[in-house]
Amino acid sequence: MELTEQLWLLKQIYSGDNRYYNSETNRFEYRIPTAVSAEQQRALEQAGRTPNRMCCLEHDEAIRELRSLADAWTLSEAADAFIAGLWSAPFLWQCALPAKVMAAVMPLHAHTPYGGSADTCTVCGFRNGPVDATLSWYRRMTGSTPLDGDPAGYVLALREMRDAGGRPVPTEYDRWTFRAIVTAIRQAPPKTRYSKMREILYKRKLLPAADKWVYSSLLEVLALMGILDTKEHPGMAARYTTYAQRDQRPSVRVEVQAPLAWWNSSAGINAVALNRLFSQFDTSPVDWEHRPEPMPPEAKTMVGSLKGRRLPRPRVPKSPDAEFPSAGRQI
Repeated sequence: MELTEQLWLLKQIYSGDNRYYNSETNRFEYRIPTAVSAEQQRALEQAGRTPNRMCCLEHDEAIRELRSLADAWTLSEAADAFIAGLWSAPFLWQCALPAKVMAAVMPLHAHTPYGGSADTCTVCGFRNGPVDATLSWYRRMTGSTPLDGDPAGYVLALREMRDAGGRPVPTEYDRWTFRAIVTAIRQAPPKTRYSKMREILYKRKLLPAADKWVYSSLLEVLALMGILDTKEHPGMAARYTTYAQRDQRPSVRVEVQAPLAWWNSSAGINAVALNRLFSQFDTSPVDWEHRPEPMPPEAKTMVGSLKGRRLPRPRVPKSPDAEFPSAGRQI
């Protein structure tokens, strides 16, 4: 089964309407909708993409594996993958560079409970408990990097990239896309916060078929690496900051972690971090009036191919007295 078909089926399965709490496993899972046939489910299983496929990592194991997998990449190779993952390659490849940067500075440490949460490590943010490996892959492929520098999420992403059979090479349009992102940030009005910056990037349509939250993820990972940071709240290119330090925010209404929580456009782009992480790339301003033709066209990108496909409408009972299916059964 082709990757786009796998993603299309998983898009139908991992819809919020299918999420339910399984009292037998004590976790949230996803029902299989009736639109996904038994044959399609078998094809997903054969591809290793069975929904609700739980993976359990231990804290120390995850940190060691993160460092080991990241060591397989040079900084320039990881930067190439990141740039390719902006357009021509699946978004998954954006994970290579933040994983490399974070693994290089993260100290070996024991799991230290964070505040009132015994499951979360105050040093790295690792959370004890099972992770749906298929859902993680689906999210990486369609637009998000692991939230808040989650080590387990980056381990799973690095495993996927290791097993992919090759690494993408950035195209000229990928390179232009990165220049355009840098240009848009540099040209933003003074004191533009991340939410407004997200709107600016979204209106420019710089990522293929991307929703606004995909641009949020991009800004968060640029900040985590140190491209969008502040002197008081540095990114990983400057030094390692603990999960507890990154979780400090100006107010409870701020949804993102530091450094992005404290950044605005007046702080600008960290030129030292930009030159260190993307030394082989041109970051000069683009001419918005002469935007090149996307290559490949948006419809030929991984997420672009899913854009025009609409989720099947859920089956609606014929009368108020009709019974809805119970949890755990197909709908």
